Amino acid sequence: MQNSIKKTLKAFLFLNAIILILWVWARNGSVVHLRMVVENDRHSLYSNGQLIDSFIVPEHRGLLSGMPGLGLSKDTRPPLVVKPQEFYNFLVTDIETGDVLWSQDSHKADWDWYMMRGSFIVTNNNRLRSTSHAHGAVGNRNWSNYAIDVTYGNPTEGIIFFRVNDRNNYGEAQFRYWRELVVSYAYYIDGDRTYHRIRRIAEPFDQGMKSLVLRFVKVYTVGLLILLSFLAVFMLISYLIHILPRRQSKDKQS
Repeated sequence: MQNSIKKTLKAFLFLNAIILILWVWARNGSVVHLRMVVENDRHSLYSNGQLIDSFIVPEHRGLLSGMPGLGLSKDTRPPLVVKPQEFYNFLVTDIETGDVLWSQDSHKADWDWYMMRGSFIVTNNNRLRSTSHAHGAVGNRNWSNYAIDVTYGNPTEGIIFFRVNDRNNYGEAQFRYWRELVVSYAYYIDGDRTYHRIRRIAEPFDQGMKSLVLRFVKVYTVGLLILLSFLAVFMLISYLIHILPRRQSKDKQS
């Protein structure tokens, strides 16, 4: 009987050790380098150096100039289970001259932001996070043709803004990482959406595996906590029914 209990305990500890290793591997999530290029009416999106989409927006449905920007959706994932999503290495360059228009390396991340919604949390290493929806733009409204480069850590839902004039006039590429990458492009003029395009792209293998592991760890942890709760209740009831009366009986006899 004791050998069976020992074997069961060893198997349980071994399984949890493997799950812990997988969790440590998956917690930091994937790192994706995104590049959005807007040049006249041509819009191109790159992911990790690979062109994944290119399209034309007619001038009457888009904007000719405006600021670049970034946006993060509210991250509801438990921070103990998964590292929060974040933006860093934000760089804007002029397409024609190659000049750097704005660099996160030369600006503290919370400087010069025109916030369209919410606010960013700036980490000690100059990275952007948010506990709520945060949309912001930087630079000059006269910028027209430029490339936006940014590193997106542990992505779930984020936005690259382009040609932002104000809260009602802007373009965006919204990213949703959930089993696949869904990119939703749009232009808004005076608050009305004048252009919309959706592109679905297969999720990178490592990102898909890490997402799957994190979902499994979340479900497993909840199940384990429920099991341990039932076990604790069972032990308490057993103590009250069996062990406590015996001790009281021994106390009376003594």
